[in-house]
Amino acid sequence: MASLVLIIAAILEIIRGLACFFSSDALANFLGLEYIPATLVFAYPLGAALFVLAVMFFSASKNPAKQKTVVFMGTLFYGLGTVSLILAFIRLGSFPLFWWLMTAITFVMFVLFVLSRSPKSAT
Repeated sequence: MASLVLIIAAILEIIRGLACFFSSDALANFLGLEYIPATLVFAYPLGAALFVLAVMFFSASKNPAKQKTVVFMGTLFYGLGTVSLILAFIRLGSFPLFWWLMTAITFVMFVLFVLSRSPKSAT
């Protein structure tokens, strides 16, 4: 199960990385978000970092039993991502649909990583 979870995570991070790396007014409008050009300063490097994360997940998927640290980092990444999105919602008081979807996807990935850490699913 861990291999499948890592491959799913790699694909997800490639998609999210592309969205960050190629941020534009058109993409923001399509997703129903406000486009703020000043955010490109951190959106582009974030996209690059997500590509690196995707490569790491994909590489670890070949032998997750030997890559327990990568599986742990995936659990931590999606766990903290879920918490941060919930805290953002509490602070903002509302979310556009896009951010609810991102929260749900992040939470599902967290659960999948937690389940994949069991000794029986290490292969």
